[in-house]
Amino acid sequence: MITVHRFKNCRFVIYTNDHRPPHVHVLCKSDEYIFELQCSEKSATLKRAYLKTNHDEEGNIHNELLNHLEHLCERWREIHG
Repeated sequence: MITVHRFKNCRFVIYTNDHRPPHVHVLCKSDEYIFELQCSEKSATLKRAYLKTNHDEEGNIHNELLNHLEHLCERWREIHG
């Protein structure tokens, strides 16, 4: 797993042997969000959320992801070809 971005107490990671479509895992303490990256449409969609705490950061995380989408898509391509 490679950390490709940090935001507050969260890490945006890409697993090196992961499946398509392009996506990032956002790890925040004991919570995890998985966002699918639609690089050509310049958007991202929340696919899953595993919440163990009352974590209400989804909107902020999604905005941060969109602000860095180009970089995240680039990192996905570097890692997975």
